[in-house]
Amino acid sequence: MKLHSAVLIGLCFGLALSAAREQQAKSKFARRFPVVDPGENLYAADEGYVIQLEFSKEGDLSAVRAAPKHFFSDTHPEWKEPDSPVVMPLATYQGLLQRISSVRPIGKLARKGKVGIVSNLRAWFLDQYEDGVVERGMVDDSAGKPYGVASFTVTFFRTVSGKLESKDIVEYGADRQYEIRIGERWYWTSETEYQRLSMGSHVRAIAAGPINR
Repeated sequence: MKLHSAVLIGLCFGLALSAAREQQAKSKFARRFPVVDPGENLYAADEGYVIQLEFSKEGDLSAVRAAPKHFFSDTHPEWKEPDSPVVMPLATYQGLLQRISSVRPIGKLARKGKVGIVSNLRAWFLDQYEDGVVERGMVDDSAGKPYGVASFTVTFFRTVSGKLESKDIVEYGADRQYEIRIGERWYWTSETEYQRLSMGSHVRAIAAGPINR
């Protein structure tokens, strides 16, 4: 009975700690970005855009997604898709990325993606920073204008624990991305971390994700 009570106390403490971490991150972002929808973790960014915070089960901020408002029209029917594409100029993208990094730093750029993978009329690039990975969807808004950013996601490096089930090096031309599978989920990681980890062992890895594969 005492053991059962101790387990329940431990679970409650863990949940409270996770909730406190999550709330702390939300409060920090609310100081820089007006809250739009607390239930969906949506915050106002630049005109036509919002950012959405994503958290791990431990309450750690795992990712920040920046997307046009109409992407969330299911919960906000007033955010209708405009007739012309919503595209963020590169200068606006860089400014928004800096604002996000001022709340949760991503560090210096370590490797910029050079080869874009085309999907849904977007060319997707992966840029690796010291403390995270940025996946940006580039689009050619109109003839004669430089490419802009349709949407992007910042996925932060954090400690992920579990059994290392698989490792993979994904190459796109000159680009190389290091990926690991812990349990049933895949993550991005750095080359140094990739080389350090041993297959089949229980690891504590610095990784970003989980990611879709």
